Amino acid sequence: MTAHHLRSSSKAQNDPYSRYLILSSQQEVLRNRLAAYQIPQFNGQTDGYSTPSSPASRRGSSADSLSPVSPVSDLPGYGHRQRSVSPTDSAHTTAPPSPTESEDNKLYGLNKQIKAVLTELLNTTGVKQDDKFRGWVQERLMETEMEMRRQRRRRSSVERELLESIAESLEHNAASSVSASHHYD
Repeated sequence: MTAHHLRSSSKAQNDPYSRYLILSSQQEVLRNRLAAYQIPQFNGQTDGYSTPSSPASRRGSSADSLSPVSPVSDLPGYGHRQRSVSPTDSAHTTAPPSPTESEDNKLYGLNKQIKAVLTELLNTTGVKQDDKFRGWVQERLMETEMEMRRQRRRRSSVERELLESIAESLEHNAASSVSASHHYD
């Protein structure tokens, strides 16, 4: 590798737009991995269930056609409550396991990085002088912020469901314990 190539490679990695492109491709890979875990949703049609369209299939608005890079819209299938499965249900369930918490955390961290890079990009001279590009950057920034909000809501919803499940389990165990103690009296 030549010194010139190292300098230009280093410069490309420090360029906010180049960093955005790298982070955006990492985000797409992670989203696709998370989408593989999604649960089919009831659609009310004859078959009853469908898998939501992928982010790529929902692209194509006029605003998207102006963008240098196709944006990735919201995660499909999220925001829907998952039904807990008892051991007796597991033989009849075909849904894949839910996404891992670490992958969801990685996506949230990636979105934070993207938000920071887009904010930095928004403040560059080139973007300030190009209204279309500035609008595109602002739109990506708003999409990223909205996704981060959805992720926070989803996290708090999952935490709330977990706490409810623990409370139900404790109530059930307490009731079983009381019932068993009366049985032995």
